[in-house]
Amino acid sequence: MRACFSRPVVVLVLVSSGALYPSHSAADPLRAPVVPALTIFETGEAHRATVSSDRDYQRLRWSLVGIQALDVHSTVTGIASGGVRETNFAMKPFATSTPWLLALKGVSTWIALKSADTLARRNRRAAFWLLAASNVAMSAIVVHNYRAGGRHR
Repeated sequence: MRACFSRPVVVLVLVSSGALYPSHSAADPLRAPVVPALTIFETGEAHRATVSSDRDYQRLRWSLVGIQALDVHSTVTGIASGGVRETNFAMKPFATSTPWLLALKGVSTWIALKSADTLARRNRRAAFWLLAASNVAMSAIVVHNYRAGGRHR
């Protein structure tokens, strides 16, 4: 059961980072890999570095939402299975109540996304990599939660 839950998390991270989209041709932007690219505007604008497209940025945003939902599920499932406890002191008071945990995770996800959007106005590349790092870190936590919960069934 442990491998069953860790694979969707990895797929979410890979889809959001574009690793599952090999580049077959430059003409097909949906299959282009997500890599930092330098776009030079010839209309007299200053040279501007951009990171992939808005679609890729939105994928990272939605994958963070999905991973946060998986974190709630893995936490609630692990605690319900017995033998597992919340070790994050800030989350410990909320971990035993699913509605409170959902509310707290929803607010923290919203704050993270708004912060990334604010950063994206100044530095799109930094916002992109901030969301990518958040996805990877949260995926590791979710995989750990499912593994820890699976040992106690």
